[in-house]
Amino acid sequence: MTYELGMGRIAFAENDLETARKHFQNAEDAGKGALPMIANLGQTRRFRTAARTNLADVAFRQLDYKTPSSSTNKPQRARGTTSGWT
Repeated sequence: MTYELGMGRIAFAENDLETARKHFQNAEDAGKGALPMIANLGQTRRFRTAARTNLADVAFRQLDYKTPSSSTNKPQRARGTTSGWT
């Protein structure tokens, strides 16, 4: 995951947005993991959050406001809250 995030950031800095988007998407997909207990670890959640944020940055730079990453357009309940929305 760190490799994909790093390569995505390099591509983003060089304005290679398609390559950056692919790397960030790979990092987000890797963060989902095959095992649910591994996917919920704190470090993995931080990598997924970084990948989603960077995907949104790519969409913003491409001026593509209508089609952000599929996971960034869903509100998510903060950990430890009792709100009913997910």
